[in-house]
Amino acid sequence: MTLPAIFLIDKLGRRTLLLSSLATMSISSIVLGYSINNEMYVVASVGIMAFVVSFAMGLGPLPFVLLGELPKEEVSLLSFPSLPPITRTASALHRLTC
Repeated sequence: MTLPAIFLIDKLGRRTLLLSSLATMSISSIVLGYSINNEMYVVASVGIMAFVVSFAMGLGPLPFVLLGELPKEEVSLLSFPSLPPITRTASALHRLTC
């Protein structure tokens, strides 16, 4: 799902893609919460799919793109391989504490 985001990052811009992704994720979370409370499970399924798609289009791939572009080249070569283990560790810690 992140494949279309690769092409949209340069066309739409990083900021636009990130803000639209965050806005869509927020709206779909609200729709999801409302629909679960009112037992509208088809609408809840649409809310889940909208959340996943909006995450995959912006907030999912953008940190990896920005990490390669923001630091100097010497630092980038060292920092980019360390990002996946850091994100997986943070995700595991979050899962253990929640």
